[in-house]
Amino acid sequence: MKLQEHIRRILKEETDTNIFGHNYDDILDNISSNESGLMYTSPEELLKQKIKFLKKIEKKNTIKLFRVVFSKSKNKINIKKLGNHYVYDIDDFHEEMLDYLYYNAKRKDSSLDDDDVWVVEIETPTSNIDYSETILTYSLHPKEDEITIISSNNIKIINIFKY
Repeated sequence: MKLQEHIRRILKEETDTNIFGHNYDDILDNISSNESGLMYTSPEELLKQKIKFLKKIEKKNTIKLFRVVFSKSKNKINIKKLGNHYVYDIDDFHEEMLDYLYYNAKRKDSSLDDDDVWVVEIETPTSNIDYSETILTYSLHPKEDEITIISSNNIKIINIFKY
């Protein structure tokens, strides 16, 4: 490696801001892209709010999260395979997200109707949150305010109810 390239790499590493294992500028570039579906808030403000929120969560012991599941009945929900993607606020389930989830569920079970929607409320230790994946997913899809957990084995189901 040439000396100039080595110096540039060292300087870049020293000036990069690491945010949950990712370069701040890279995450901001993702949010700023035309495909991210930004709303009325600046990308910098969105990222600032998300980082603040995740750092606040990190300080807690546990967190309640929600996941949507499509099933003909509560008893048919496979609670051993709930998955790793949740939301913090039940209002984060928006129409586009529900349509996407329904489409995928319907491919696996053609008997499902669009109103066969259940919400699974869980509690998990905040140490079970994959902060790196959560911030990366948020940067790519800021309208989908998901929180990714590390292990679905480290959750406690609090409630399952009709959406």
